[in-house]
Amino acid sequence: METSVKKKLRQAPLVHAVIHIKVTTVPSLSAMSEELENTIHARMIKEHFPEKIISTANTHQFFFEAAADKEPEVKQNKKTEKRLLFRASGGQKLIEISSLENGITSIIFKTTNYIGHDDFFNDVNNLLQSLLETVPDLSSSLLKSTSIRYINTLVPKSGHGLSEFVSEGVLPLALTKFQNKSHVIGVSAKQIKTAENQTLNVRFEELRSLQSKVTKVLPDDLLEQDQKCGLTINGHDDWRSMTSETYGMLDIDHSCIFIDSPIINKKQIMEKITELYNSSNEVFWCIISETAKEAWGYEEENINVE
Repeated sequence: METSVKKKLRQAPLVHAVIHIKVTTVPSLSAMSEELENTIHARMIKEHFPEKIISTANTHQFFFEAAADKEPEVKQNKKTEKRLLFRASGGQKLIEISSLENGITSIIFKTTNYIGHDDFFNDVNNLLQSLLETVPDLSSSLLKSTSIRYINTLVPKSGHGLSEFVSEGVLPLALTKFQNKSHVIGVSAKQIKTAENQTLNVRFEELRSLQSKVTKVLPDDLLEQDQKCGLTINGHDDWRSMTSETYGMLDIDHSCIFIDSPIINKKQIMEKITELYNSSNEVFWCIISETAKEAWGYEEENINVE
């Protein structure tokens, strides 16, 4: 039996983790009956996700409508999507199920209480198995894509600057000529093709503190439209007493599109998510500095690998 080294931080900067699975439309979910809704709810209670939330999300599409006798007009198409959500006690874990207009059923797992990927993946595995056992036709749907996304809020410890906590290459433009001007925001990004039909997106934002406090911890597209569907994010003491003018938000999003559209398979999904996680994890450890590791309590643990 071989051993490998597991890296971890006692005070990890991770604030939000998301796993998103898309499959072809599941008819029983598109026009969900009250009976099925109650059946899923009963199973989610057993999985410790007892709070049921019904919500809608509005999306807007803009397009040009051409006419022979006048200038093209900009039209707006508004769509409303019903979402069924189940939230765990404490308001830091959630599963969301929705049917999209483009023939896709969306299943999203979210947590803001990330103890480690083993616990998170165990939750996802159990919840996915629950849906496969309770939702008619889901086991016959086709897998279209899956992704894993991590959001880290990188706040330097007192007396340090952001440049001491991340590698130099990730920081946005320095513009030394304007060092005496107030920073608003800086952004750097990278997209990598990690395998066929597999894309890794890394985005880093350098954000300005306000009155020595953190002002933003999530990208705009992850902000919840419906307040009753949100998750609680526990802040750190450092977020309220910053000495650095700026802090960082690291967004790592690794996704895979299944071109051959295989029938949904839980084992295949979990194996792919693990693969996507491994690369995402490497990105994180490459970006934070030795100073950050020391400040956040870096530890190594030897684990057995079969």
